[in-house]
Amino acid sequence: MNTLDDRLRTAFERLRAGDSAGVERECVEVLKAAPGQADALHLLGMARLTSGRIDEAVELIGQARAGRPQDVAMLENLGLAYLMKGAHAEAERTLREALHAGSVQGLTQARLGQALVAQGRLHEAIAAFEQALALDPALAAAHYLRANALRDLRRLEEALAAYDRAVTLQSGYAEALNNRGNVLQLLGRVADAAASYEGAVRANPRFAGAWDNLGNTLRALGRREEALASYERAISARPQFAKPHYNRANVCQELGRYEEAVAGYERALALDPRHRRALGALYYARRHLCDWKEFAARTAALVAAVNDDNAVIEPLVFACAHDDAAAQLQCARQYAKNEFASVDPLPPIAPRPPAAR
Repeated sequence: MNTLDDRLRTAFERLRAGDSAGVERECVEVLKAAPGQADALHLLGMARLTSGRIDEAVELIGQARAGRPQDVAMLENLGLAYLMKGAHAEAERTLREALHAGSVQGLTQARLGQALVAQGRLHEAIAAFEQALALDPALAAAHYLRANALRDLRRLEEALAAYDRAVTLQSGYAEALNNRGNVLQLLGRVADAAASYEGAVRANPRFAGAWDNLGNTLRALGRREEALASYERAISARPQFAKPHYNRANVCQELGRYEEAVAGYERALALDPRHRRALGALYYARRHLCDWKEFAARTAALVAAVNDDNAVIEPLVFACAHDDAAAQLQCARQYAKNEFASVDPLPPIAPRPPAAR
């Protein structure tokens, strides 16, 4: 006959093996015999967390922790559960409690950094990631997360160095290779970015975002047929992802394949009716096909979209649709605000000294 300790050991082994159903089976038996047993509640909560039942995990680990307020492992895992739930302030508070209670895991500091990033506190987050790396210099995830925060602060060369460290420590780190490519693009190193995206899709051939990004760099390098193939791989990996449909349509339009372009823009809009750019691009492609069916309604929809704060309609495309000067100015302003908002402003011009008399 299994004792409670035997069942708890078995539950822990099942958790390490990824057998959530086995954990649940053992913990339920323990809780029948000893309601409120903290280790069983904790392990059951972790099983729920790994199976995506996050609210239940928060409740169960919280109950376990109530009996052991300073249990470091429970605090660490409750903080993780809050983080996965999107309760970032609660995650920060709980992870700080774990650190105060004696956690010396770099991963706990890294998760604290994630909670701070989610609250927009990037400088504090970078400090947390650096503390994580002081505890565990080989923690690739902390290098990756630090790189993301540095990128968001536009400290691009530092971000690139941090991504390089992450992919050195963890071969085939697809997410780091993808984001490294994004930074290389921002630095104007398009060919290097393409190579980084190629590394990401080699590591994870189902990584739709990396295939889409690779397509964008190949297009920028003038390799349009290869770009089309990359977008098609992105669509195959994730058919409901609007971006590669839109981006593939752009290349089709550049190649004069307007029927395919129209189909791609229509698919992008079907998947994401508020797609920022597809409506104007679709209007333009249909004009190339001399498709005047429902022309007035399409023009009205384009005009109405100019009042959408998120819309990005090419001003010259809009000028073909509507001759009202005020509306054209509004379109140009919307386009500039949404397309160039992230560009660093020019420094102010220093006042000119007065001329000598």
